[in-house]
Amino acid sequence: MPLRPLPSAAALVVAAAVALPIPAHALTGRQPILRDPRLYQRTYEAAVQRAHGSRGEWTDFLLRHGPKWTARWDERSHTALRFYGEGIEVGQPATDEEAYAIGETFFYDNEDLLGDGVLVEDLVRVAAKEAHGTRYVSFRREHRGVPVEGSRVHVRIKNGRLFMGGVDTHPDADVPTSPAIPKEAAVEVARGDLSTLAPRDRLSAQGDVELVVYPLPLEDRYEYHLAWKVRMVREDGPGTWDVFVDATDGSLVDRLDRILWLDGTLNVRHDLRTVTNPPEYGVTPMAFNKVTFPDPDPDVTVYTDAAGWFDASGVSGPTTVTTSVVGDDVRISNFSQGNAEIAGSWTVSDGAVLEFSTDAATDEYGQAQLDVYAFLLQVRARAQGMDPANAYAWDRIDAKVNQDQTCNAYFDGDVNFFRSGSGCNNTGRISDVVYHEFGHGFHYYQLTQGDVGVFDGALSEGAGDYMSGTMWGDPYLAPGFFVSGASTWLREFDSDYSWPEDIDADPHYTGLIFASTMWDLQTLLVGKYGADAGRAHADLLYARILIGAMDIPTTYEEALAGDDDDGNLANGTPNVCEINDAFSAHGLGPVGGAAGISTAHAPLGNQASGTEIPVSAYVAIQYPQCVEYGIESTRLSWSVDAGSNWETADMVGDDGENWTATLPALPAGTQVLYSIEIADGGGNAAYTLPDNAAMPYYMFYVGELAPVFFDDFEGDDLGWTHELLSGDDEEGADDWQQGRPRGESGDPSEAFSGSIVWGNDLGSNQYNGAYQPDKVNTLVSPPLDLSAHSLVRLQFRRWLNVEDGSFDNATVYVEEQPVWTNLASPSSVPDDERDVHHEDLEWQLHDIDISGIAGGRSDVRIRFEIDSDGGLEFGGWNVDDVGVYAMTEAPEDPPGDDDDDDDGDDDTTDPAGEDPEGPSLIGDPDTCGGCDASDSSPSSPVGAALAALALLFFRRRLR
Repeated sequence: MPLRPLPSAAALVVAAAVALPIPAHALTGRQPILRDPRLYQRTYEAAVQRAHGSRGEWTDFLLRHGPKWTARWDERSHTALRFYGEGIEVGQPATDEEAYAIGETFFYDNEDLLGDGVLVEDLVRVAAKEAHGTRYVSFRREHRGVPVEGSRVHVRIKNGRLFMGGVDTHPDADVPTSPAIPKEAAVEVARGDLSTLAPRDRLSAQGDVELVVYPLPLEDRYEYHLAWKVRMVREDGPGTWDVFVDATDGSLVDRLDRILWLDGTLNVRHDLRTVTNPPEYGVTPMAFNKVTFPDPDPDVTVYTDAAGWFDASGVSGPTTVTTSVVGDDVRISNFSQGNAEIAGSWTVSDGAVLEFSTDAATDEYGQAQLDVYAFLLQVRARAQGMDPANAYAWDRIDAKVNQDQTCNAYFDGDVNFFRSGSGCNNTGRISDVVYHEFGHGFHYYQLTQGDVGVFDGALSEGAGDYMSGTMWGDPYLAPGFFVSGASTWLREFDSDYSWPEDIDADPHYTGLIFASTMWDLQTLLVGKYGADAGRAHADLLYARILIGAMDIPTTYEEALAGDDDDGNLANGTPNVCEINDAFSAHGLGPVGGAAGISTAHAPLGNQASGTEIPVSAYVAIQYPQCVEYGIESTRLSWSVDAGSNWETADMVGDDGENWTATLPALPAGTQVLYSIEIADGGGNAAYTLPDNAAMPYYMFYVGELAPVFFDDFEGDDLGWTHELLSGDDEEGADDWQQGRPRGESGDPSEAFSGSIVWGNDLGSNQYNGAYQPDKVNTLVSPPLDLSAHSLVRLQFRRWLNVEDGSFDNATVYVEEQPVWTNLASPSSVPDDERDVHHEDLEWQLHDIDISGIAGGRSDVRIRFEIDSDGGLEFGGWNVDDVGVYAMTEAPEDPPGDDDDDDDGDDDTTDPAGEDPEGPSLIGDPDTCGGCDASDSSPSSPVGAALAALALLFFRRRLR
């Protein structure tokens, strides 16, 4: 399906930003940005993540380094954004050079993780820093010498073990690198684009204009442009934008507002943290502030200590002392009343206690200066305990107070606060606002410790909110923000905000997902360690998360890395259960829940008749310390009569991870359906393989088969054709494509064999991987001569994703007779509950007996069809290794087959014994399923598991 066109420049509305080279973030905001901000957030679907677990580069990695590794995949670019596990012994680097060498050697040995076509030589060293016992080694990718914007590759080393890494290389970023327009022209394009927001003569480019490869995020992929990156600033007010101008044609590619203004509306409620009437005050020492005694001649100047105490040797009292809101730790700049900063003057004697104050009821601007000064000292001291290595917690903080705007505050390297008005209180007088803006600075400077993470706007909003919450010990941000009362607040984060359901156009509300996760984690840690120790450890994890996280979902892996104590994440961390519980509750934790259960099974191929058939599965609990019950049983279920009857056998676990069972010897002509069910010690069904509600079983064929026709699509074109049968003949309507699958819309990311498949919309050439609505299209085989064979079977590898058959149909035809179609929910089920979609997560074997239709005939054609309605669309068909085979052993009746009818009835039941009313087994009751033409048998349980390595997880915690 073609991608939607970009909005026109005339339709683009962005907001003001500030003129500094680091990102600026407001407390609230006002206008939309260039495109839907949700496009700039990566989302992670459990089914897609599981499917990526079978990618060749990942299975190869696990074969080299063992199965106890986990990966989080970028579903747009198909690279492993985070991978972590038991660790690889590499030695602890003593120098940056040694650290870089370890990282480069690792990626030389595992170069396929970098993505197709990306080489270690394309990586440029960025940093090799050490923080909290962890060495962060980071690189960026260059494409033919041009930086790929936002790219980052890194590894982590602790205790001599490489235990985490990440790849964000954008391997599809293959664009020409010679600009056709000069950078000066790009500056003018950027200035013109912003002219509706600021006068042209007040806009200027800041710093170097850089040539980059820019990944423009679209709904399910990136679109890559060679672009000039222009940092534009407004000279007469807040305004900073990064504008990306296409370097080949001068068109606007993207514009990122570095403040992200969006609307907010809430209030204050606490007298010591906000504006009250009458005013009530707290007292905070003015640490390291200048105090001047003008009475002696000449002046004597001293500085207070951390407790506000000062001592002027040789000065006796009574005498005069003066001070202001300009100190070594905090410097206030006043933007009201002639820009004069408030000053204090007292007549003192030895031992006097001074209180720098003003009348808040009549002197809003003076009180705001004092409040900001005190609040910054408070949060700064807290941040020093969170991470003593954070420079922002120790350097002097500049604050601009009483600026001539209302209802907001922002961070742009300094912290900025607005006067009262428009129904809002002065934001400098609200401690939560000051803490929040400080949190942005703390986040920004945490990133510099590892040079791995990315300053993500929504994450930073959540970081600011948590900073405020941990200061006050409650999850309410800025009570009394408006003058209407102190009974409401700006935001709260004691709710079940979840990723990706609660992604919002406003990054402040997306940020609540992280803030609420951290709040829950703090609550769990307080319950475990007590109030002080629990909050302290939550704060420590918060600080370490911000060093390496690139967005909200990657905060989970950063929490594990921050909590780790031995450089081995496969054995958990001291608080892995609390971390898993808190993050899973908000859609951020491991897909396997607190237990982290992983399973793998290599589906069986065809089997020889008359011999027992071993079946193996790998089932592991990554975090057994987090469950009440372990895996107690794994059960094999199978059917030899198209699902009418099922038998079961308990699988035997040798070490709690490798489980085996043996199917009895079966006669030739038997088609076997089978599934594997995993249960915990409480008797609860934990997981079933395969994970496909519409077709919950694997299949294979027993007996010898001789190939009559086979096509793996890798060689010459054998004559496949495709066409649109009905629906509007628009671009992409006939969406059958032959090529490399790209993992879009539930499709696989690689072929079953070789590299080429046939499928509906493979996601190339700016298509999104999904079939179109209200279309019928088909793929037709070349004519097949089966005249010499009376007993024949159709076999192929299938990766199919299609809506419930009540709405969309994926059908296989032989000689225009349907022989298989996807499950349709019963007509008694309401339309809005017909959601048993067919969703393959791995390549499946599909076998159909077509003897009655095609045996002994010439000019036979096989056809794959998609028939869609006007609603939901999926990835559709992906087929590989299509063959027709002659049965060279005469079929015998399989044991237990009491159904001798040939009436074409569908007798299928699922492994639980319930009639699913599909998938339809149309024609002979033996007609169903899948097998390949190989006489394969599984290897050892571990080997079979790793060969497939579809690491699958379940969400709920075992009890």
